[in-house]
Amino acid sequence: MGRVIEKLDELGMVAILGVFYFCQDERISDEQGVLRALDNVVEWVLGKDFRNILLEVNNESNVKKYEHEVLQLHRIHELIQRVKDCKINGRRLLVGTSYGGGFVPLENVVRVSDFLLVHGNGVNDPRRISEMVEESRLVSGYEPKPILFNEDDHYDFDQPENNLVSAVSKGASLGIMDIGKSN
Repeated sequence: MGRVIEKLDELGMVAILGVFYFCQDERISDEQGVLRALDNVVEWVLGKDFRNILLEVNNESNVKKYEHEVLQLHRIHELIQRVKDCKINGRRLLVGTSYGGGFVPLENVVRVSDFLLVHGNGVNDPRRISEMVEESRLVSGYEPKPILFNEDDHYDFDQPENNLVSAVSKGASLGIMDIGKSN
């Protein structure tokens, strides 16, 4: 992982480093294990002095398959705050969590996240992408911060209206989820 992050930095790129994924948390026995795992990742990244990392605590935090409550919607903000509170040599990581396609971030996450991660997977109408950006900015506690679509499974870039154009037109970014689509 370290070599990948270093190469991305050399290329002027930023990595969104995901820590937890649903169905994977089953391998951790309890909440203390979740906390230790997260702390280890944060301390490793900060200890290596990587400066091209955005940390995604868990992928699609609204998926009901997360077994540990601290990884679920109503408590995920606690882990985001935990990452923000960890500083090494005066530095901390920028951190957030993502949601499944079409889901707008909730207030508890909006208030503590450094950026908002949303997914465009399954969002077939580009207008919905624009609406998601606007709705995210209306969530109570929102202050100006980056909105990133870090997963989108649409490849219709030849169309005048598409998810990329919709996101960028609203001041958000859009990242492609490579599903191995062949031309």
